[in-house]
Amino acid sequence: MYIEGELPMGVNNNGTTLAYPVMPYGMGGFGGGFGGFGSDAIWIIVLLALFGGWGGNGFGGGNNMLYDINANTNRGFDQATIISGINGIQGALSDASVARCNSTTELLQAINGVNSTFQNCCCENRLATADLKYTIATENCADRQAVSDGIRDIIANDTKNTQLILDKLCQQEIDAKNDLIATLRSQLSMADLKASQIAQTAELRAGQVEEVDALYNRLSNCPVPTTPVYGRTPIFTCPGSGCGSIQ
Repeated sequence: MYIEGELPMGVNNNGTTLAYPVMPYGMGGFGGGFGGFGSDAIWIIVLLALFGGWGGNGFGGGNNMLYDINANTNRGFDQATIISGINGIQGALSDASVARCNSTTELLQAINGVNSTFQNCCCENRLATADLKYTIATENCADRQAVSDGIRDIIANDTKNTQLILDKLCQQEIDAKNDLIATLRSQLSMADLKASQIAQTAELRAGQVEEVDALYNRLSNCPVPTTPVYGRTPIFTCPGSGCGSIQ
């Protein structure tokens, strides 16, 4: 509900219009007086009251007495005082409305500033969060790559060491086999030599036996005297047989 003479004032904030009752300062557009005719209207009312009001036939109303004149005069001043008080109240209300409107505007501006600050803060926080996520992802990738490289190097080193051990064992087995082959070859050579010696010994013995048998056969054909003659007389005489004689 608006007081007479008030006009609505709109405050626009982000598309929302807020209306506040604000009393114009001029009170109707014709000065600071009552009724829309400036401040001189009060004195017009007083003069009309002094001259009998409206249609009272002259000063004092014709047949009216001095008491009526004084009463009208006092009533006019009272009305002027009341109207002046009403105007003061209306001005105070208008000033309060303007102050409230200004306070509301300042509050809205402050709220807009806070909202802008919050928006900027949120944007900065989102950017900081995105940067942090990117940094974490990059570091995680680097860590995973480092771990992968370390595991690869460990596996390669283990494989190399295992291969060295296997090569050493294989070389030892090869050396043992070569030693065994050499030993067997030596034993075979010794066996062949022994067999050759045995064969040679057998051949020698066989030759000796043949010679003994031949000698025995030759000697058995020589005449042997019944009484052996010792001295210079030969024991066995085999003339013409080629046996010779035994002295």
